[in-house]
Amino acid sequence: MQYVYCDGDLKLGGNDIKASDGTTAITTSGANVTVAGTLTADVTGDLTGNADTATALATARNIGGVSFDGTANIDLPGVNTAGNQNTSGNADTATLASTVTVSNSTANTNFPVVFHDESNALLDDTGALRYNPSTGTLLVPNLNVAGTTTQVNTVTMEAANAIVFEGATSDAHETTLTITDPTADRTITLPDSSGTVALTSQLSDTQLSTEQVQDIVGAMFTGNTETRISATYQDADGTIDLVVNDMTANDNTQYDFTVPGGTTALRLGGLTASGNTNDDVTLSGGTNLTAVRTSETQITFNVDDAFLKNDGDDTTTGTITAAGLN
Repeated sequence: MQYVYCDGDLKLGGNDIKASDGTTAITTSGANVTVAGTLTADVTGDLTGNADTATALATARNIGGVSFDGTANIDLPGVNTAGNQNTSGNADTATLASTVTVSNSTANTNFPVVFHDESNALLDDTGALRYNPSTGTLLVPNLNVAGTTTQVNTVTMEAANAIVFEGATSDAHETTLTITDPTADRTITLPDSSGTVALTSQLSDTQLSTEQVQDIVGAMFTGNTETRISATYQDADGTIDLVVNDMTANDNTQYDFTVPGGTTALRLGGLTASGNTNDDVTLSGGTNLTAVRTSETQITFNVDDAFLKNDGDDTTTGTITAAGLN
C-alpha cells in the first residue's frame, strides 16, 4: 500500500481523488470539497447536504416507548402524562432513604419549612411558612387551629383587632375584642373571681333598685341574733316585721343561794349545782371575826369578846347571823 505525504500545499491535476477501486471518493471544485462516503474528522466551517439542512432524524428512535424523530416534543407516560413508565437501573428500584441526617442550626435566617405532600415528595412554601432557629420564631401567614392551644409566658399580638370570636354558630356575625392605640404601657387586671364582665354602657345607672335595697336590709335582720325581739323580712312587700317580747312577764329564772357543807361559801343554783364552784362567793371573817356555816341557808359570824369590850372589866359576847339567803 502506498501513501502520499505532503508537508505543504497539495495541488491536484484533476478534480477527483479516487479510491483504490477506482471509485471517486473526493471531488473538488475550487475551494469546495465533496466527500462521497463517510468523513471522520474535525470540521470547521459550513456544511452542505443533509447534515446542514436536516430537520428530522434519518431514523426515528423510541424514548420511553414513544417514537421521537426530532421534529417535535413528545409526552412520556408516567413522566408528564398519565400512565406507567417502564424504567431500569436505580430509577426502577429507588426507595426513600432509611436514614436522614439533620444538622442543628442557630443561624439568624428565616428558613422555609419543608413538609410532606402525602405522595413521597417534599415541598416548601418559600417566603410564607418559615422558621428562624436563632430567634425561635415561626412565621405563619395564617394560623387556623382546630383544637386547643396553650400559650406559655407572654403573648404579644401586633394587631388592632386582635381577637375575633366566632361563637357557636359559624355565620357572618362575630364579636371582636379590640383596643385603642396605646400611648403608654397599660395593664388591665382581671379579678380572682367568677362572674360576668360588665360593659361601661351597662354601668351607666349604678343606683341600687328598691328591691335590691330591701333584700340587703332584710338579710341584715334575718342573719342577726336579737334579744327579746324577733325580726321577719317579708320579701313580698319589702317590709320587716318586728315583734317585741312581753316585757311585763316575769320570765326571769330565780336561783337560791345555798351554803355547801364544810364551807362558808354562797353558791348559786342550790346544793345540786356542785360543779358550779366558779359561782361560789366565799364569806370569811377577819380580825376578831369568824364565819361559821350553821345550816344550808345560814352563815354565822362570831365576834371575838375582846372586840366588844369597852374596857378590861367588861365581859360580853355577840353573834352576827346571815340567814334567809334565798
